[in-house]
Amino acid sequence: ISVSDAEIRIQNADGIYIWCRIRYTDQYDSTGKPIKAVGVITDIDDDKKMIDDLRARAERDALTGLFNREESERQIRNYLRDNPGDLCALFMIDTDNFKQVNDSQGHLFGDAVLSELAAGMKKLTRQTDVVGRIGGDEFMIFLQNIPSREMAAEKAARLLELFQSLFKQGKHPIEVTCSAGIAISPDDGKDFQSLYHSADLALYQAKSQGKNQYVMFDQKHSAVSETGYSSLGAAIDSDLNTSEAPKDLVNYVFQVLYDTSDIDHVIQLILEIVGKRFDVSRAYIFEDTEDGKYCDNTYEWCNEGILPQKENLQHFPYTDVEGYRELFKNNSVFYCRDIHALTPVQTALF
Repeated sequence: ISVSDAEIRIQNADGIYIWCRIRYTDQYDSTGKPIKAVGVITDIDDDKKMIDDLRARAERDALTGLFNREESERQIRNYLRDNPGDLCALFMIDTDNFKQVNDSQGHLFGDAVLSELAAGMKKLTRQTDVVGRIGGDEFMIFLQNIPSREMAAEKAARLLELFQSLFKQGKHPIEVTCSAGIAISPDDGKDFQSLYHSADLALYQAKSQGKNQYVMFDQKHSAVSETGYSSLGAAIDSDLNTSEAPKDLVNYVFQVLYDTSDIDHVIQLILEIVGKRFDVSRAYIFEDTEDGKYCDNTYEWCNEGILPQKENLQHFPYTDVEGYRELFKNNSVFYCRDIHALTPVQTALF
C-alpha cells in the first residue's frame, strides 16, 4: 500500500490556522480507478513552533539576542552575492577595555552592559541591516544599500557616541567606549571574506591609534600584517553556558535524523554543528568491534586548519591505552580540564 504524507496549515474550530500532518492512502475500485483517500490528520503545530524556536536559537546569540557570528556571516555573504552593485558598509566593532568592566563590576554586570549595547545598536540600524555578536565583546554591523560613504561615517560617529553615553547615568556610572573599522563594498571588497578583511584591518588601525574612534578602510591599511589582529572566532561564554543548549541540541539532532534520507550526510552535519557549537578542534564517532577489543573512527569532523586523524584511528586496540574505558564512567561522558593530568599514554592519544 502506497502511503503519502504532507504538512499543511488547516483552519481549526477557532478560526486559527495551525500546522497539521496528513498521512493517507488512496483506495481504488475494481477497475483501478481511485475513489477516495483514507488517512489521519495530526496536529503538529506545537512541534513546528518548537522547530522554529530551535532554528531561531541556532541563529541568535543567547545573551544579546543579536545574530551569532555564523548567521551574521551567512546573511552578509548571501546579500553580497545577490546584490553585487549595492553600496554597503561592514562595521567591525570592539568594546575597549571591557575586561576592566568585568573585573571591577563582575560578569553579571558585564553581561548587562553587553545587552544594553546590543539594544542600542539595534536602535541605530534598520530592520534590514545585520547586527551580530561575533565574540565576547565584539560586534559586527552590516548596513545594506546605503546612499554614500558619508552616511556610514555618520553612523559610526553615532555609534561611538552611543557607547560613550549609555552608562554615564545611573547608580554605577562607568566609561565604555568602542573602536570600529569600516569597509565599503564594492570598493573595499566584493565578497564577505575580502570585505571582512578590509574592515578588520581598519579596526586594527583604530585600536592602534588609541581606541575610542573609527577608521574607514584605506589601501594603506593593507600593509598591516594579516596575523596582527583578528576579531572573528572568539568563543562566547554566554553561548556555552545557556542551560537550554543541551536540550535544544538534542531536539535538533533528532529532527534532522527524522527528516533525512542520507544518514551519512546528516551525521557529518551533526558533528559539524556540535563541533562549532562547543568550539572544539574535532568531533568524532567511534564504533566498537563486536568483541569490544578495538574501535574504529567511522565519522570525523575537523575544524578549520585541523588535520584529519581518521585514517590513523582504525582498528585501534583498547589495550594500547590502559584505563581508557574507565574515563567514560560518568554517563559515558569524559570531561577533562587539562589532558596533562592524565597518564602519559592517555595524554599522547588525546
